[in-house]
Amino acid sequence: MSPNVIAIGYQVCFIIIPTISAVGGAFVVYVTIRSKHKDHRIRQDICCYLQLVPLFGFCLSVTLLLGVAADRLMSFSKY
Repeated sequence: MSPNVIAIGYQVCFIIIPTISAVGGAFVVYVTIRSKHKDHRIRQDICCYLQLVPLFGFCLSVTLLLGVAADRLMSFSKY
C-alpha cells in the first residue's frame, strides 16, 4: 500500500468546505421558497457594503491564482 498522498488536514478541509457550501446554498433556496414577503427592500448603501467583501475576494483570487501559477512554472524551470 502506498502512503496517503494528501494529508489528513487537507482531506478534512476538502470534505468540510464543500459540505458547508452545499448546506448554505440549500438554506438560501429554502428561505427563498418559504419567504412570504413580495417586497424585499434593502438600502443601496447597505447592499453595497454587503457586496464589498465578496467582490474583493473575487478580484484578488485571480491575482493569487496567477501568483501560484507563476511560482509553479518557475519551480519546474531550470536556471
